[in-house]
Amino acid sequence: MAEAGDRLPWGRRTDVSSGRIGECRRGASVVGIFPDEDAITRLVGAILFKQNDEWTVARRCMTLESIAPVSDNLTVKLPPWQPVSRGPVHRIPRRAPGSCTTPGGPTGTPELRQESGAARATNGGRIREEQVIAKKSLAEGFAAIDEPWSPRVAGDINEMQIKLVKLEGEFVWHRHDEEDELFLVTSGCLRMEFRDQPPQIVEPGEFIIVPHGVEHRPVAETPCEVVLLEPGTTLNTGNVENERTVRNPGHV
Repeated sequence: MAEAGDRLPWGRRTDVSSGRIGECRRGASVVGIFPDEDAITRLVGAILFKQNDEWTVARRCMTLESIAPVSDNLTVKLPPWQPVSRGPVHRIPRRAPGSCTTPGGPTGTPELRQESGAARATNGGRIREEQVIAKKSLAEGFAAIDEPWSPRVAGDINEMQIKLVKLEGEFVWHRHDEEDELFLVTSGCLRMEFRDQPPQIVEPGEFIIVPHGVEHRPVAETPCEVVLLEPGTTLNTGNVENERTVRNPGHV
């Protein structure tokens, strides 16, 4: 049966120390039969032994391990505590207040400078080496193209491609079932013909967008240079295949 003050499942509590204090007070009332300090020590020791027996049997919180740090009794002393080795600790030098640079100067330590030289970027959670970013010349790109109606890839933008092509004469009537096309004229003159509407004349500095599914035919009465912007899956002759079909355009 629980003593008065014991914490029961429904919330009542027991204060074991208060019970021990009560026993000490009851013993103190008859301490006159113990004539000296040793008698009082025996009384307190008996009470503590009783408390220890109760906690040991009931598996409460007092154990040899819990009293060892504050006990002078060699029988309950435990081996001295040894810290757990966690290996060497590498500390990062702190930055100076108000400084925005990394340790070692504006560009950091030699190791950091080497890493920044081979900068890395994330792409969909994957780490890759950063690509070299450089400008390109349209004039040099067109100069590398020898024959008309043979597009070359000048760059990629996501799923799109920038292509350069020289036009001369008439192309084949065709359509693209899924891809839209943008024609930007840089030199010469382009006439875009359609089956169901008048042709459009596109001069240098102008562009025209041909929606997918629309049948069209580019015509260049004089040599013409055009920048194309279209999905990478676009076939230059669309739904038609002939001697001018280029399935794998080269790069410039």
